[in-house]
Amino acid sequence: MSENRSNKALFLIALFFISIVSPLLSSAGADSVEETERIPYNAGGVIIGDLKDFDPANGSQYLLIEEQQPVVSAYGFMKQAWIDAGRPGVDDMKYQPITHGRASGRVCSPHLVGDQLTVPTSGGSINAYVAKTTNTVAFIVESGRTLSSTVLNNLASSWDSTIYPTMTTYYGKDYQDGRGLAPPDIDNNCQVQIIIHDIDGPYNTGGYFSPSFASARESVFVDFADITLNWGKSIIAHELQHLLHNAQDPYENLWIDEGNADVAIYLCFGADSTLVSHLNQWTESSELSVRWWNQRFADYGAGFIFTMYLADHLGGGAAVRQLVQDSATGGVGVEKLALSPPSGQSGSIGRTMNQIFANFSIAAVLDSSQGIYGFSNLDLTPTCSSGSFCRVQPAATNSDWSTPWSSTGNSVEGWGIRAFKFTPGSSSPAPLTIRLTSDVSQFDGVVVSKSTVDGLLTVTDLDFQSNVATALVPGFGNLTEEVWAITWYASTVADCDYTSCGSSYPQGTVDIEAARITSPATLTINTTETSDRDGDGSDDTSHINFNVFSNAFFEDLDVDISVIDSSGEIIDSTSNRVSAGGGQDTGSDIWFTAPLDGTYTFQFDMYDMIGTLVDSSTTSPLALSNMRPTANGTISSNQTQTWENIEFSGGGFDAWGLSFDNNSLPYLDSPTAYAWDFGDGVTSSLKSPTRSYQSIGVYNATLRIMDQGNTWSETELHQVNVTDETLPVPVISVNNIVIDNDISIFTNQLIQFSASKSSDNVPVENLQYQWDWGDGEIDTGIGMYLAQHEWGDIIGENVTFNLTLTIFDGINSGQK
Repeated sequence: MSENRSNKALFLIALFFISIVSPLLSSAGADSVEETERIPYNAGGVIIGDLKDFDPANGSQYLLIEEQQPVVSAYGFMKQAWIDAGRPGVDDMKYQPITHGRASGRVCSPHLVGDQLTVPTSGGSINAYVAKTTNTVAFIVESGRTLSSTVLNNLASSWDSTIYPTMTTYYGKDYQDGRGLAPPDIDNNCQVQIIIHDIDGPYNTGGYFSPSFASARESVFVDFADITLNWGKSIIAHELQHLLHNAQDPYENLWIDEGNADVAIYLCFGADSTLVSHLNQWTESSELSVRWWNQRFADYGAGFIFTMYLADHLGGGAAVRQLVQDSATGGVGVEKLALSPPSGQSGSIGRTMNQIFANFSIAAVLDSSQGIYGFSNLDLTPTCSSGSFCRVQPAATNSDWSTPWSSTGNSVEGWGIRAFKFTPGSSSPAPLTIRLTSDVSQFDGVVVSKSTVDGLLTVTDLDFQSNVATALVPGFGNLTEEVWAITWYASTVADCDYTSCGSSYPQGTVDIEAARITSPATLTINTTETSDRDGDGSDDTSHINFNVFSNAFFEDLDVDISVIDSSGEIIDSTSNRVSAGGGQDTGSDIWFTAPLDGTYTFQFDMYDMIGTLVDSSTTSPLALSNMRPTANGTISSNQTQTWENIEFSGGGFDAWGLSFDNNSLPYLDSPTAYAWDFGDGVTSSLKSPTRSYQSIGVYNATLRIMDQGNTWSETELHQVNVTDETLPVPVISVNNIVIDNDISIFTNQLIQFSASKSSDNVPVENLQYQWDWGDGEIDTGIGMYLAQHEWGDIIGENVTFNLTLTIFDGINSGQK
């Protein structure tokens, strides 16, 4: 953008002259243009994205427009074009104010009415002039177009009194440059530029914010034909939110960015039919994702209501500012805000996105006055109409309990909601059982019960196991007057813009069943029998078969089983969830293997899903023997040579306990004693001894272990093959110097020779050495690796004697 700025001295003279000649002229006249000297000024900047390629049908519809023909924002198109280009200039958007000396503020160069400019737009550069200014805004109009002073004054008044203070409270930042909460000011004029130019006439494209231009100017663009209509101020507020949001978090997901654009209009001007439609299109189709932006009207409503929930419970404008200023995007940014809110307690609405979404879902469904389960900044009506925001509408309801009820095939996008409402109708009080079944994992949910006495809500988590979750509500029709089952698909694929996460977004289906329980379930022990698991002739294992019977359509019951010894102590226990119902027996089996000889009794206690004892049963005492343990040792090698060490590692287990699977036991206790027999007459009670064999042969090393009941295991065999295939390698040294070839000595000189550096698998002290001195004398003996010798008188000056060392290890020999 290039501009002609007024020369300050000439401007003051001209202004003084006009004040003398025409005192009745307004100093704020928006339509006058000063005829003064212009100084060219070029701030740079580029617009990426050509509106010739933009289809208004894909734009974001502005609010405050009560017309059949829509007026839309092209921001999404412009941002995508910028993203496709690689986000050029994104690092230059970080505004760092320059202040002078110790001053808290700085000197800026604001636009002046009458300034002539060359402005880059989506369709190319245009000539324009400054038509109206305030301290924080400059309305710049395309040359050849004129706005009346009434329009300009109204826009400036709305800006100063409503748009700017509201938007900066929620989306601004204190840059510590003396302006307080404000937009960035990269162009150093302390003003946001509202560039008004011809785009496409009335309706269709009303305006846009261009992220690519943000590294040079703080500007939003508005169609000249739309700025004069009732929705002109809505366009300005909408695009200003994008400008402020982009300046601090240019990577933010669109569901948060566009949701906040609706929040911006609501905060400035309240609700209109379009905003009501946005929110209600999601609450009437809440199975659509909150976290996937796909340019649907419901997407705007989802982002709007979620942001309003955060603002309501985490600190209002300060909370939204913190979310916007955080470079973390999507759910991660939401979690960080919830953990460190500017107002309220950390984690008050949850510490993870799933917990936050659970509480938000309850609020969106019920809008209760009970703390985090409702909204104080929105009034959500139970039913939807064009004139008011409404709550999430139930996917199905039921109040007729003459037969069991179900609803199947309820589709849900990732991070969408399905809610089901139950009331007792004319049925008598009875517990209500609920079961949800999903076709994919990662579903989650809650059951919310409303008290008949005080209307307070009780929330119980739904725990999906193998894609099934169940719940039980006591006193349905007595203590509880209304029950909601709320479920959502908490997919790991979450924050997505269009196809940024792939060609499709996660979707699942959930079925729900509900019925009253009119009579309690019963538990019956059918058979008890014992068996000999280890085959030692004494029974060590019991097998018990039991049935659960229920007349309910379905219900889940927890059966707790305890094993009690003759002294009355519980030595083991376990629990099993049984799905029963339909007037049919549900059979189960359990096995127990004893850790000690003794007499054991089995106690069965059956509880419903809220922990109420429903039925109990006990077996007669059963006599069981201790099952012997199992040895499981290892050795470092089955092939070795004499005198080489082998590591024997003792191991094993004592298996016992309760199990619903006859082929596995829960406890594998360590042995209390070990008994090794190495097959050569040597034994050890160590767990992991180390030893060698001195003679060749095949040895059967065995291991037995003892358990806590003093029962020895069967013998475990480890066969060891001991050989001696290594030839001794003699090495002769004198004074620690190895003699490779020859050595010169004097006659009658006593020399000590050493063979200690010789090598073999047999230790040197156990080898047999033969020293042949070459002079007819031979010394031999076991362990004789040190030997002394001297040679007597010789004939002549030099005589050569051949020293020969032979080493024998009992099997092999080596010579040097």
